[in-house]
Amino acid sequence: MPKQKSHRGLLKRIKLTKTGKVRFKAPNSRHLKSNKTGT
Repeated sequence: MPKQKSHRGLLKRIKLTKTGKVRFKAPNSRHLKSNKTGT
């Protein structure tokens, strides 16, 4: 069976720390902010 490729889109979004923990920004925080109100 071939090896599973790592998801390149995910690798662009996450960042691995030195200790091996995964850091990523919360979803829905990149664009379309202008039409979202504070409710």
